[in-house]
Amino acid sequence: KQWYQRRVRGIQLGVGEGSRDITVDKDFPFEHNLDYLNGVSFSKGCYIGQELTARTHHVGETRKRVVPVSITGHPPTTLPTRLYSGKRAAGKLLSVYDNIGLAIIRLPYLGVPLTIEKSSATLVGQAPQWWPE
Repeated sequence: KQWYQRRVRGIQLGVGEGSRDITVDKDFPFEHNLDYLNGVSFSKGCYIGQELTARTHHVGETRKRVVPVSITGHPPTTLPTRLYSGKRAAGKLLSVYDNIGLAIIRLPYLGVPLTIEKSSATLVGQAPQWWPE
């Protein structure tokens, strides 16, 4: 029960948990809010992906991020799954617990109802309150 409560709280805050939510070798640190969580060093020596991470930081452009979502209807059981706004790709649903979940969503689609591939359910993603302005 304690694990479940901790996991649900993490989802509500928009914080993913390891390989359950992060697609290894595909997702970037900023997409998972590691820059906001002090999980990326900009002063440390060499590490894998340092050049791309530094370039993204200095350009200041992250197009999609992990956010908590509210789900209406019955979500799919196979995850991750794609999200759409009309016919436009908007992100992917990563985790689901009851009527909440985590999704990587393109920032312009925050607050917009999205459809879930191969599901009648919809969801809406919101920026966590702890994000900087």
